[in-house]
Amino acid sequence: MDDQVRVLGSDHPDLLDTRGTLAAALGQAGHLDEAIEEFGRLLDDQARMLGPNHPTTYLTRLNLAVGVGRAGSLNGAVEELRHLLDDQVRTLGLDAPDIMETRGALAYWLVQSGDFTAASEEYRLLFTDQQKVLGADAHVTLTTHFNLAVTTAESGYVDAAIDESRLLLADQGRVLGPAHPDTVRTREALNFWMSKQLLS
Repeated sequence: MDDQVRVLGSDHPDLLDTRGTLAAALGQAGHLDEAIEEFGRLLDDQARMLGPNHPTTYLTRLNLAVGVGRAGSLNGAVEELRHLLDDQVRTLGLDAPDIMETRGALAYWLVQSGDFTAASEEYRLLFTDQQKVLGADAHVTLTTHFNLAVTTAESGYVDAAIDESRLLLADQGRVLGPAHPDTVRTREALNFWMSKQLLS
């Protein structure tokens, strides 16, 4: 990176990419505080050079929010993601692929913060939109459907979770096959919820 600064200058786009890679590597290595600091500095420069509504700037905001959550500030991650989502919806529209990634991240961190009801609603809305935009058989759509079933059960609606998992299991069996790990995971979850209902 020092060589890039010397040769290209501190504001060259390639340097921004390198800084993003560095920040991500720091986070993957467990140096979360350093990663958050690097993402924060990078975000300031991207907003200045690329604009606050540039897709790359939005990606850095997403990475920063995830880093905040991984560092232990679960509510902080949720707050950052809600702000990001508002800006993305305003500038990109609700069905943009980048927004779906943010929406998935928001639902995930709502789960981590213990708000299963809010997470379930986020997953339900996301699942509906993914079906329309990406297709019912897309792997990410199937994954969201599983997360919807889980958060529905955790919210106390086990009967509804059983219904969702039965629908999902049929789709996974058709798309992925009965022996696929995702299909097996859904089948195990369904069996668990059914046994829980029998014991209640």
